[in-house]
Amino acid sequence: MTFRIVFAIQAGQAPLDQSALKIDIAPRYNREPYAPLEHRIQECWDAKKAKNPNVILFNGLKFRFDGIVPGDKIMMRLGITNYMEFMGTNYLPDEEWINRIPNPDRWLSQPLGVEAVVTTADNFFVLFKRSLKVADHPGWFCCPGGHPEPQPCMDKISFSSDGKTPAEMAEALSERPDIISEEIFDSILLEVHEEINVSKDSLTNLGILGIVENIQCHNKPDVIFHVACNLTKEQIQAEYDGEIKGKEQYESDFLLFLPVEKTAVEKSGLNITPASEACLKMYRL
Repeated sequence: MTFRIVFAIQAGQAPLDQSALKIDIAPRYNREPYAPLEHRIQECWDAKKAKNPNVILFNGLKFRFDGIVPGDKIMMRLGITNYMEFMGTNYLPDEEWINRIPNPDRWLSQPLGVEAVVTTADNFFVLFKRSLKVADHPGWFCCPGGHPEPQPCMDKISFSSDGKTPAEMAEALSERPDIISEEIFDSILLEVHEEINVSKDSLTNLGILGIVENIQCHNKPDVIFHVACNLTKEQIQAEYDGEIKGKEQYESDFLLFLPVEKTAVEKSGLNITPASEACLKMYRL
């Protein structure tokens, strides 16, 4: 198993809509720096870019996942981090920090991701092969996914992040947690649209299946969604092959359609990313 389940809906339960998600964002959920290793974050980032100049890396702001509080709703604790911190903490070789940092769970970036198992009108899963232009799992197969972004949320409250600390950003957003839950749901629709090039109008039945953590990446978290597309696999392929490409279509080499059958995925023998493996398995729970 490459992932562990933090939360999952009950068998037979409908995926959860946005009203079931509550957000607690505060500076206390931000990453705690550890001075002796902070220089390694920039060094890891620079090394990643130097190793493969074709990789497209952008140090955008992300929400840091600090866990959930059980209850009638999913109460998610969030702070602020960024993609460079993710690459320089979650991907730092274990021997450099394991057993050295007093509170390692608080030091890790843990950016909150979103991933969707997309089903077609003719009962296929939609995956794609990740291109060599991505920094994370190039050459592997995955479902559409990415990260919700703090910046659109701050734009909605007219808060400029320029020169602001992560603590100041988290404090500002704490006044409007509702726009963060909205961003989490909006972001997965945007990722599906931009990665496989289908219109948002073709996407329905959006809902949360659960939350998982990637064991291979020091428990990097992802919210797992189900999204139904009202197009067939042939129609989706035609949109993907069209002259007008999706904004993030460079992240993929080609689409792969697997029948919505348990044996089809298990017998595929594909290298599937942990979050996407979780998508396909949680769809059947």
